[in-house]
Amino acid sequence: MHPMLLKECVDVLAEPLSIIFQQSYESGHLPADWKSANVVPIFKKGKRGDASNYRPFSLTSVPCKVMESLLKDELTKYLETIVCSAKYNNVVL
Repeated sequence: MHPMLLKECVDVLAEPLSIIFQQSYESGHLPADWKSANVVPIFKKGKRGDASNYRPFSLTSVPCKVMESLLKDELTKYLETIVCSAKYNNVVL
């Protein structure tokens, strides 16, 4: 799914994606399509004819990236509260 499509259709896609995110979180499994990536060569520098002047670039699922970002944000908030609480109570982690 292209990021612009996701942005343009946010009103229609928010609820179905929310359900998929919740089911994935509860089951501990990602949809199979989200695990695959298209790897494309990206030119770095030098002669374009030399394969060593390219690096691999993975194009992964946008909904998976969104879910990853949401989980990272929530985990960061949670860990910050633990660290702040430990500092306030003079606990060594």
